[in-house]
Amino acid sequence: MNCRDEIKLADNLKLLLKNEKLSLHQLSVKTKINKSSLHNYAHGVVPQGLIALIKISDFFDTSLDELVLNKSRPKSSLSTLEDRYEITIKKI
Repeated sequence: MNCRDEIKLADNLKLLLKNEKLSLHQLSVKTKINKSSLHNYAHGVVPQGLIALIKISDFFDTSLDELVLNKSRPKSSLSTLEDRYEITIKKI
């Protein structure tokens, strides 16, 4: 399986927007991320560099949060996603 096939950004982003009752425009304003970029992410376009970050985090057996932000997320913050998805990152 290709690493890109395992990225569930579009599904997760749509679910988070729905759960928070936010539009892409509102998220764009709040995060200062270009609306067209958010639209692309919500429709399956993988942000540049994400594949490389996943490979690095997999190599070091760490999460993306730990790699990029130097922090780990509490398990409860992803509970709505865990109920619906199994997120797996594999070394390819």
